[in-house]
Amino acid sequence: ALVGISSFGMLLKKRTMLVLMITVGTTLLNVAMNFILIPRLGYMGAAWAAAISYAAMAAAQFIGCPKGLVQLPGARTLALALFWGIVLVGVAEGTGLFGVQGAWPRLAVAGLLLAVLYVLPVLALDPELRRGVATLRARK
Repeated sequence: ALVGISSFGMLLKKRTMLVLMITVGTTLLNVAMNFILIPRLGYMGAAWAAAISYAAMAAAQFIGCPKGLVQLPGARTLALALFWGIVLVGVAEGTGLFGVQGAWPRLAVAGLLLAVLYVLPVLALDPELRRGVATLRARK
């Protein structure tokens, strides 16, 4: 998502046709990956197909964005996101979501872990994110 956001400069330069071509291309990639992965992996194949096509879209947008308009996240922001993301995945995988069974209970536990092990620490440690959230809240 950070790479996709960094290339929004294409829209500033009115390259909407390029954005459309990238979107259509990655949609076709998603459909093709679904045909390949769903028979092999079931519903997880659909999840992988979506992840692959989203990553391809972000990469294509990044490559197609005028170089002066690419805005990458700062090193601190990227390090915080990666570190707490690794912590979250490590705890989720290491505990097996604490043995919770069933799709909805597992989703609830995963959501709680996301809030506690990713959202709150990143929000607490990233002053730029806190300022952005405060600005959004002030507009409401």
